[in-house]
Amino acid sequence: MPDNKTSSPTPDTPVNASKTTESQESVDLDSAPTAEKKASKPKKTKEKSPTKDEQITAKDAEIVRLTAEVNALKDQLLREQAELVNFKRRITDEKIKDRKFANADLFKTLLPVVDHLEAALKVEGQKEDFQAFYPNFKKLHENFLTALKDGGLEPVEAEGKPFDPTVHEAVMQEAKDGVEAGVVIEEFQKGYRYHDRILRPSMVKVSE
Repeated sequence: MPDNKTSSPTPDTPVNASKTTESQESVDLDSAPTAEKKASKPKKTKEKSPTKDEQITAKDAEIVRLTAEVNALKDQLLREQAELVNFKRRITDEKIKDRKFANADLFKTLLPVVDHLEAALKVEGQKEDFQAFYPNFKKLHENFLTALKDGGLEPVEAEGKPFDPTVHEAVMQEAKDGVEAGVVIEEFQKGYRYHDRILRPSMVKVSE
């Protein structure tokens, strides 16, 4: 009569081998990341610190550089201050000059009036019918010249003086006995200066 019992697997069956393989794989997986971490970790290199002499040299170089910058800024500041002082001086001089010659054009327009007064005194003063008015005209002329002189207007000296092209305008030349060449021997129109500026040169005749 046949035996109907089913035989159970023995301990040496392939089931145990499969479990052993799985256990080994688990160990390998657990240890793999650790190996990778160890492999990827960079090695630390110790940096070389600068020596004391090198540190002193670097500081000295920095001091030299900063000192040069400070000196350059000082020079620039001094130049700008000097330029500012010169600018202020120029402005002040120009203002003084403008005030000094502010009335130059006015005085120049008055010169023909002086010319007419002097011509009237010279020509009309010789006539008998003008003698009654002559003292008043002469006084008016003197007062007018005094007012102009107080304002800075002065006549240019001409007759008997050496010819000076800066203040004289020669319109004629003539030889004259006893007079050396280059001397003003006659004045046709009086010249005037306003302070140190010539408003009108004298029209003169010069010896040759």
